[in-house]
Amino acid sequence: MKSTKTYWTLIFLCLSQLGFGQATSQFLVLYANQADGIVYTVDGEQRRVYQGQNYPSQGSFQLENGSWLNLLYAGQKRRLDGPGKIDLSGLAESMEQQPKGTFLGRFFRFIGNSVDKTEDSDHLEKYYREFLTNARAAIKGFGTQEVGIGGPTYFSGFLADPIITFRWDSVGTTEGYRFEIRNRDNGAPVLSVRTNSNMLTLHLEELQLIDRLDYEWQVFANVDEKQQASQAFPFVYDPAEIDAFIEALAMEDDYEDLEDYEWPLLIVFKMEEASFLHPAYEQYKFLIDLEPDNQLYKKLFAAFLVRMNDYTQASKMINP
Repeated sequence: MKSTKTYWTLIFLCLSQLGFGQATSQFLVLYANQADGIVYTVDGEQRRVYQGQNYPSQGSFQLENGSWLNLLYAGQKRRLDGPGKIDLSGLAESMEQQPKGTFLGRFFRFIGNSVDKTEDSDHLEKYYREFLTNARAAIKGFGTQEVGIGGPTYFSGFLADPIITFRWDSVGTTEGYRFEIRNRDNGAPVLSVRTNSNMLTLHLEELQLIDRLDYEWQVFANVDEKQQASQAFPFVYDPAEIDAFIEALAMEDDYEDLEDYEWPLLIVFKMEEASFLHPAYEQYKFLIDLEPDNQLYKKLFAAFLVRMNDYTQASKMINP
């Protein structure tokens, strides 16, 4: 089986930057049981508290009786229970002294740094520019005429859905696109089809793909009498693998202390690490469909979309 290690270097680089980046002097509200019973105050100004928002450590939280929230800071999680007023500068100093070498610490830093990088449209655009710089260094021809047709990378890695609508960037062609699937080991053709649209729905189970064999898909188009191509997106089709992966996660002792609302976030984080990119994409969409106003879900999804080279959809998460 041909190695795809070089292709995934960029993904792992982006993840490591998120997971181990320098902590900011802000607290992220991971969860609040009742927004009406919690107030954040800084410089005499009171603000309502929302899940997925950052709050500077110079302020304080006032919690009414029965209210509580979970905060992230410096890769650490802390629960605050009401009633009471909590000064965040002292809490920050205390949390910075805690050990940070655990897996859950890395997971929580990943969440915190993802939110930092998608806090608003300016942060999102800066993160995307960083992604493009890394992509050009990691993938030959990325962002050049050699690879003239872009596309989101969540249509690569492990694919599990039997029906998938592949998408790529539209280019100025009047002749349509040629979509190909090949055996990645020997280049043997599996499928070659023409389409006038920049998307194509395929029933993968009808292609008789071999489980865990490396394939790749690529798109070609003629623009101004010159052929342009996308990069070759490697993938493995194995519908059973994702279920086994999630079942294995549930058996690991490291995650037994996670709260119910944290499990979906852990699953998408681990999916991305293990190159289950399209399942992670679908899981984010599912979470947002369940809670359309959840800013934490939207910011994490936006950060994921940037790493998948889908800035247009990422922008819609931050600026609907």
